Amino acid sequence: MNRLTQTPKEFSEAELQEIISLYQAGKATRELGEMFKVSKNTIGRLLKEQGVEITRSKAQAKLNAKKAISMYEDGFTSTQIAKQLGVGAQTILRCLKNHGVTIKSRWDYEQK
Repeated sequence: MNRLTQTPKEFSEAELQEIISLYQAGKATRELGEMFKVSKNTIGRLLKEQGVEITRSKAQAKLNAKKAISMYEDGFTSTQIAKQLGVGAQTILRCLKNHGVTIKSRWDYEQK
């Protein structure tokens, strides 16, 4: 079996400080990963290595739950809501579940 390997990206001290600063200012690991062209897991690992406490709720904290619930009840999918609110679809689903909203199956939406 042939495994693909990827050389880890090296970050300068200035880049590390920028990542830490942006994370502490509210940027999610996903957003930082996109900015620095690495995975969110790489960002999380770097932050942990630098002694930064990682929270799983950054996206939840900045999410307007009322708006997400309203959009979902209006027939938007979690993916559509996520794109509009700038978070991942799983964040939307987690938010909806945490607020007691019954999650629809794909067949519950009107066919276009």
